[in-house]
Amino acid sequence: MRKGYFSLDMVIGFVIFLMVFTTAVFYIGMILRPGSNADQINNAGAEFARLIEKDMSWTVYLVPVFMTSQNTTQKPIEIPFHPEDNTDINSIIMGYENQTEINSSFVNNTIIFNAKINKGQNNFYLIYTKDTNLEKRIYSTDLTSTATEVKNTVINTTLASTGITQINFNGTDFLQGIGINLTTDELPTIIAVPHRAEIKYASGITAKIYSNSSKIIITSNHTFSPTIYLKKTYSNYYNTTTNTITTSGLQFTGAIDLLDVYSTDGISIIGNNLDISLYNNTYIEIQLTDVTEFEIYLHNGDYTDALLEKDTYLNPPTTLLLIPETKTGINLGQLSTLNQTSYQDLKTQFSKGTDFSVNIYNYSLGIEAPTTTNVFGMKYPVSIIDRFAKVDNTTINILLW
Repeated sequence: MRKGYFSLDMVIGFVIFLMVFTTAVFYIGMILRPGSNADQINNAGAEFARLIEKDMSWTVYLVPVFMTSQNTTQKPIEIPFHPEDNTDINSIIMGYENQTEINSSFVNNTIIFNAKINKGQNNFYLIYTKDTNLEKRIYSTDLTSTATEVKNTVINTTLASTGITQINFNGTDFLQGIGINLTTDELPTIIAVPHRAEIKYASGITAKIYSNSSKIIITSNHTFSPTIYLKKTYSNYYNTTTNTITTSGLQFTGAIDLLDVYSTDGISIIGNNLDISLYNNTYIEIQLTDVTEFEIYLHNGDYTDALLEKDTYLNPPTTLLLIPETKTGINLGQLSTLNQTSYQDLKTQFSKGTDFSVNIYNYSLGIEAPTTTNVFGMKYPVSIIDRFAKVDNTTINILLW
């Protein structure tokens, strides 16, 4: 026997179903008495199937999401979505074009997931139900956090009142001294969901770290001038041309979209026309002046990967949400609940003397039909639909005697 889960909606729905089902069986019991004919039996069976389908049906909503990208890349994605009041928040999920589920998080009217985006148009679905009480989908990701640490399988970030004290990328520590001075003076609050950790400082500065990603997005509600202190082991930098870090003091200053410091691995500072300077002092220092947003990106090798990341940052995918499509069919969850009810309990409810056996999608209600009594069989087409809007066309098989 297949097991399901219970919710208040299912219990209420099942009670209503019993009421209409009892009415149907009473009607069938009346027509199967002497004098019944085939038309009466067929009509009774059709009404019986209609009541089952009507009471156990639900509607799943699919919002087509068209995402157009200039690059092929693996990218954390955030899509704003403001559901209607009767939307079941727990039901909101993302799916690929074939409606295969994508691990995602929904928080503060934003759905967050990590997916490969191809150059050109990418098609997704945002899927949900209304007036239901579904269990929230729980996803395991590689993102974990404590009061002073956020990490995934790529980076491990240590936090302090001054900002970020260390970033470890693939086992290598990148920062020296106080690390990244974000001009803050108290420990942040970390708001973590499976696919994103949002690190909020009281001064209005926020850092975002995602699952399966080596980027950190820094934003501020005011201009500020952070400094990043790196190890002296990095020997090269890229600022539209390749350069060697040699003499002490200032290496470069200017307004650019990308500064990359690297040797066998590297760290990029990416933004839109950043006022940025690079120094070789006690540490290798990157100073930014009067910024409100930039990205820190860790990578292997030279600056090549950083160029793609910069282009994706400056030209993010455009997203278009269309009018929801709908699909309606029998709810598998309610079928599972119905399957757990004993025949004797149903007979007690019906008490009309007519026996029956109903089979829908490998779920059964009733008893095995006898071989010594006239049994009337009917089949009626129905659609089964799950919470991911996948439809399976099948039949309701009804035996009456």
